[in-house]
Parts: sequence; C-alpha cells; structure tokens
Amino acid sequence: MNIKMNLKCTIYKYRCGNCHESFESPVHTGSYGQFLLKNYDSNNLAWLDAVSDLTFQEVGTIIRLNPRIAILGKNKQSKLFQKIVGYAYDPDVTGNHFGIDAEPECPHCKKHNVLSYQEIVPPKYKNLDIPIITSKNWALLSINKKQQLLDEKLSDLLKKN
Repeated sequence: MNIKMNLKCTIYKYRCGNCHESFESPVHTGSYGQFLLKNYDSNNLAWLDAVSDLTFQEVGTIIRLNPRIAILGKNKQSKLFQKIVGYAYDPDVTGNHFGIDAEPECPHCKKHNVLSYQEIVPPKYKNLDIPIITSKNWALLSINKKQQLLDEKLSDLLKKN
C-alpha cells in the first residue's frame, strides 16, 4: 500500500461502549462504492474504490455462490460480506486486516466498541493521506484457495453469531 489518496474526511464524535469516553474519528462520505476501511486491531486506515476494484467484485461473486450465505437474508449477507471482504486485501504493516464495518479504536481504552456516534455540528473536516488498499497476495491464489480462505473466515464469523 504505497500509493496514497488525499481525502477530505468528515470528523464524527463517538462514545465508547467500554469506557464511555468521547473521541473523534474520520469518516469518508464520498461517492457510492468508495470506502474508508478501518483496521480491526488498530486505527490504521485504507482507501477502497469498490466500483472499479476487481478483488471486491470477485469476493462478492464467491460469497454469493457459497450455499451457507445464499440461505441468509440480504441484511445478514451484507454484514458478513463487509466483515469477510477485508481478508482478500493485503494486511497493514502490523499484519492486521481491514473491514468495511470496523469500528474506530477508542484512544482512551484502545477498544473497538462504539456505543454511539454523530456528525459534529458545525461540520468538522480533515484532509488525510490514506493508502490505497492492495490485493497482491489475493492475486497469487488459485480460485480454490480463494474459496477456501473465504469459507474459513465465514465459518469463524458464523460461530460468533
């Protein structure tokens, strides 16, 4: 993830569900299919333009064809997809993966447990240089390995729910 995208992000105010402290974190409110991914284990960010990203589309196809996903309702399918898709992309420098639905890390207790959030009024913005996410490791896998990887992640998620 060497190439960066300069993004104008809206700052939201969050309340931590663990320590109940307030903190601020960026949100990208851009065009359809553009995501500011957050890391599940840190506050690292990455940029994804899903509309033009072939990995995103391939993961969507693999997930939709999985019989365990096909029987679930659309909302559940979408939530699982948002959690799983990040595993098709290269991890950050700490080796951790990103997610579309990952909550920001509370700077006070270091937990990812948002109780509530809201846009700051009047709006507050910050320009950030965000690395564009890559999928070099995914591209090296066979279709069978890709399906296996996603199926393992799906199994882990279904056990938790």
